[in-house]
Amino acid sequence: MIKANQINRYMLGLFAIVLLLCGCRKSYPGIEYEEEKIQVSDKYDRVPITVAVNDPLMINVSRGMGALDDEEDSDKAYEKWYNTRLYIYAFLANNSKYDGPLDYTATMDAFDEEAYYCLVSDTLPEGHGRRVRINPDQNPYITWENDEVLYYNLTYQDYRYNFFAYHIDDAQINQIKKSKDEITLDLTIDGSQDLMLGVAAPTEEQIKTLCKDSKWTAARIHDLAYSTTTGHRDVVPVITMEHLLSRFSFKLTGKDEESDSVSVRNIYVKAKNRGLMTVAADDTTRLSLTFPDELNPELKDWPNLYLPIMEDDTIRTTGFTKKYRVTYGETQVIGEDLLLPAGLPIDQPYTLVLECEYKDEHGRIHPYKAAYTLTLGNGRPFEPGVKYVVNVNVYGMQEINIMIENIGWILSPIEIDLGEEDLLPFD
Repeated sequence: MIKANQINRYMLGLFAIVLLLCGCRKSYPGIEYEEEKIQVSDKYDRVPITVAVNDPLMINVSRGMGALDDEEDSDKAYEKWYNTRLYIYAFLANNSKYDGPLDYTATMDAFDEEAYYCLVSDTLPEGHGRRVRINPDQNPYITWENDEVLYYNLTYQDYRYNFFAYHIDDAQINQIKKSKDEITLDLTIDGSQDLMLGVAAPTEEQIKTLCKDSKWTAARIHDLAYSTTTGHRDVVPVITMEHLLSRFSFKLTGKDEESDSVSVRNIYVKAKNRGLMTVAADDTTRLSLTFPDELNPELKDWPNLYLPIMEDDTIRTTGFTKKYRVTYGETQVIGEDLLLPAGLPIDQPYTLVLECEYKDEHGRIHPYKAAYTLTLGNGRPFEPGVKYVVNVNVYGMQEINIMIENIGWILSPIEIDLGEEDLLPFD
């Protein structure tokens, strides 16, 4: 018979964890902008603002509706994409026709042709960008909130505007910070939200089509896109969204007969959760998501981000409401995907915590916790827009064995075998 102190000593040796890097990066497969819809036109009436947003697959969309990926039923996937809430800003940018001050604190005024600093925004100074959704009948084109129609400025037809789009799901917004040259959101995540960002740029096909007119060159298009002048010629802002977080999926597998005595009660990762997301800037290279130390507690006090679960069509982020019992020879997906900050330095690793219980031969239940450093090794950070699969392999009473493996887009798979000494002390 195994004594209680022996159980405590060996209990942490029930798992082998494999981290798999799936071949999904910042660019995801999706419906591409239909370039054949571009037409060269010389009409000079009032021009509606039309925007196209390419759909990135592999996203958590619209307030905990679950992950959307290219393995899901396409009708269901696109229904989620069509219900995704996006925000769009458009602000004046310098070009050959205007080289003056900019103001990202300005808001749009549809009735004032002299109000040229901001072309698209909410009408409240402290507000977000303009709310939009993808038009399901004209994907990838957007529909403005309340089916309104917005127009380019006819007074300054050659003034150029940068178009920005972002998605924050239901992340908690602590503050919207606006300055003369950028807009940044101070926000808090709980592990269930997907954060996305994008900026419009002329496509190769747009340039090729418009350059059929000898009056146009690629340089001139870049100088004027996007303006009333390019709008006259149906050069539509095309925005490809990029994911800003890393995505983790967890699978549970029983590896021997003794694993049937183990159940997983909770999984969480200790990680930063308050960040700064720059969603619009005159220098578009500043668009980013960071998690500054000054906004987060010390490493040892990082909050617990629980693996989300779906319950009654709603995402819960406060822990499991049921136990996942391990079954020998079977693999089961645990909960929903967890989205965490990407690119943290090597001295700020995630801590993965498993809350489990073990039933001994007398039917007694022994709860315990095991903590691991979740890392790719070799100082490599987790990347934004990449999905990682964490396989939790459950064995019987044996020493811990953790293996971290990279597959997919990595040409040469790297395997690192770690021993019991890699377990972290747990209070």
